[in-house]
Amino acid sequence: MESGAYNEGKQFALQHGTLYRNPYPAGSATHNDFERGWSQAHKRFPQAIAQADRKRESQNAAEREEQAVRRRRARDSYSRAKKDE
Repeated sequence: MESGAYNEGKQFALQHGTLYRNPYPAGSATHNDFERGWSQAHKRFPQAIAQADRKRESQNAAEREEQAVRRRRARDSYSRAKKDE
């Protein structure tokens, strides 16, 4: 019978790909169950894991671009303010 932590690990892997963040204390039964679910998802659904990784990488790239735009705007605003002094 699959435990709740096992199912959480499997769902986490399917949503986040190869990212691994086990919320349970190391060495506990729930930690091991989560890890087992995460590992089994990778073995059974490699295409879904790869897709989740691509989605996460795409989101990270978009966030990095947005941060770069904000930095450029802040720098330009600062430059204009210094110029007006």
